[in-house]
Amino acid sequence: MKLRLFGMILTLLFSAQELSAGVDCIVDLSGTWRFRTGDHITWRNPGYNDERWDTIAVPATWESQGYEHDGYEWYRKTFTIPEEYVGVQLILVAGKINDADQMFLNGRLIGSTGSFPPHPQSERNTIRIYNIPEDLLEDKNVIAIRVYDMGQEGGIHEGPIGIAREADKQELLNLRCGPEGNTVVEYSEVFPYYVRSNIIMNGV
Repeated sequence: MKLRLFGMILTLLFSAQELSAGVDCIVDLSGTWRFRTGDHITWRNPGYNDERWDTIAVPATWESQGYEHDGYEWYRKTFTIPEEYVGVQLILVAGKINDADQMFLNGRLIGSTGSFPPHPQSERNTIRIYNIPEDLLEDKNVIAIRVYDMGQEGGIHEGPIGIAREADKQELLNLRCGPEGNTVVEYSEVFPYYVRSNIIMNGV
């Protein structure tokens, strides 16, 4: 029995080492985003002028950056897709958000996680993964994220944050985004093997 258990542990450990290679984001979206507290539906529009908005680091709670606020907040960021990925089915990986979000790309809602008032529901430990419609991408693209925080810490609090190939969706356990990797790997505290995060595959 002990030998069998030892063999299972070795197998799981070797599997974890094989997974550690992971895959890279084709667009890293971690870093500086535009940020504003409050709520207005026009903030989803790609042509909206957000130059007067604050800037904020992602991923990190907004409380850790001086914003003591619950309720509605918006994030915005502009990005481009490398030419070699034009026409490739892509996904937007938006990390973990506290508590609920609606994800807009170039003004169109591409997915949501959690629930907003009047019946809010938190999905703070769920990694957001949204399919990107191929006909939606342009030369320059704008992500606008509407977030509702029910209390305590809020915002995009954990990575990875980036654009990846849809074909790599099953490798998101080890998706690398950002200068330090920001891998989506969690270890069990009582057993040395990989535990998959709660991943919502919206639009699948």
